[in-house]
Amino acid sequence: MFVRTLEDLRYSDPHRRLLFSISMLVCLSLSIRAQAPQNPPTATNTPTPQQLRILPQPDAPLRIASADVTWATPSDRFAVQVYIVVENVSQQTVRTYATRRDINSTTGPKACLGTPVLPGRVLRPGQKAGTSTWQGVANSDPAPAAWIDFVELSDGTTWGADECHIAEWLDGGRTGTRMQRDQLLGILREKGADALMTFIQDNFQKEIDRKAWERGERPILPIAPPSGHSKDWDAGFSGGARGILQRVIDAYREWGAEEIEHVLLRPIDGSEKKQP
Repeated sequence: MFVRTLEDLRYSDPHRRLLFSISMLVCLSLSIRAQAPQNPPTATNTPTPQQLRILPQPDAPLRIASADVTWATPSDRFAVQVYIVVENVSQQTVRTYATRRDINSTTGPKACLGTPVLPGRVLRPGQKAGTSTWQGVANSDPAPAAWIDFVELSDGTTWGADECHIAEWLDGGRTGTRMQRDQLLGILREKGADALMTFIQDNFQKEIDRKAWERGERPILPIAPPSGHSKDWDAGFSGGARGILQRVIDAYREWGAEEIEHVLLRPIDGSEKKQP
């Protein structure tokens, strides 16, 4: 009956011939699909990366409340995002801190984690703060560990091994910020906002020319660190000087000239009090 019906469609009027052609194409498509191998379903569950152990540090002013490791790029899983939350368990406020972790083993290389500065604020007793960084994938037994490496308290005292050399970096950064700020404030108060922004536009080098630096040349902006300090101190100094310059530029673009002095008079971080 099926064959006879097709034959009737084939030799009847044009509309029926069209219907016959469509029917044949549908049959052919179903036949090919039935013969083709089916692809396996796409996996929806991404394996969880190895988590970090939290080392106990009962005498530390901070404790690591959690250390979550997730894939930074789930599609190819070549790196992880490490998000560490700390809690202030001391009776003092914390100006800044740094955490550290094993990379692949307890005896292998270590990594410094997170931004060590809490700009313009502090971490009060009982408060928590989190930092996130991308790291290489770890796979070891036992699992890599995370711990508090450095803490600076509000009275200026510090705690921790400071294997990341944060104290030097901080001192250089604060010095660089203050010295760069003093220069900018002097120009602002002597020549005005327009002259200051022209000076910055003409002289600010966001990226340091290393070859010129090795030849002894120094950029006008940011100001160069004084000699006699460590590389960590110099890096902090340059970062602090560049940071205050960028904050001035951003404030001018977003709010105008009247905001420049406000930016320059704000505390660098928890080590300074607000100026009148």
